[in-house]
Amino acid sequence: MTAGQARVIRIEIAPWTMIVLMLVIVGLWLFIRLLPVVLVLVVALMIVGTLAPAVLWLEKRGVRRGAGIAIVFSALSVATVLVFLLTIPELVNQ
Repeated sequence: MTAGQARVIRIEIAPWTMIVLMLVIVGLWLFIRLLPVVLVLVVALMIVGTLAPAVLWLEKRGVRRGAGIAIVFSALSVATVLVFLLTIPELVNQ
């Protein structure tokens, strides 16, 4: 190579690499679009896992599963409302 000539570097990307790159980009876009759904699903599974022992305990005592779920969620709802009713007035006073 002489002093006046520039060195040419050619980069070739295989078609399979471009396909994989496009699939990764589409997958990330789809995951970002579905993130709220995924988060709701994760939270729902955590709630089910947390409340399942209480429902099983009620089932062992003769309560049907549907009624047990209703009892557990009703108790959880009442507890949540009570916590809000007891804490929000004090928060407003301060």
